[in-house]
Amino acid sequence: MTATSHLVRGATVWSRKLHWGIVSGDMIRQRYGTGGGELGQPDMLTVARAAKAHMCQDCLCTIPKGALYGVTLAGGTHYCSACVTTDEPESIFKPGKAA
Repeated sequence: MTATSHLVRGATVWSRKLHWGIVSGDMIRQRYGTGGGELGQPDMLTVARAAKAHMCQDCLCTIPKGALYGVTLAGGTHYCSACVTTDEPESIFKPGKAA
C-alpha cells in the first residue's frame, strides 16, 4: 500500500520496517526452542491526519501537514503512507549464540 487514498483515518496499519530487540525467557524457549535471541517486529500504528509536519521513521521523507500517515499509539513514531501496510508483516526471530 503506497497511496494515501488507501489509508482510512483511525484504521490499524503496520510499519514495513521491523524493530529489533533482544528477547529471552520461557515463552521464547517454548515458541522458538532456544532461550534467547533477537526478535524483529513491526510497529502497530493508527492512521491519523498530520496536525503538523513530521519525518518518516523509515524513509526519512517529510510527512506534510494534513497528510494521512501511520503513528504509534504513544504518538512518538511516524511513518509516511509508503512505509506502512495493511497486512501485518511476519516477525523474524534470530537465535542467540550459545554461551
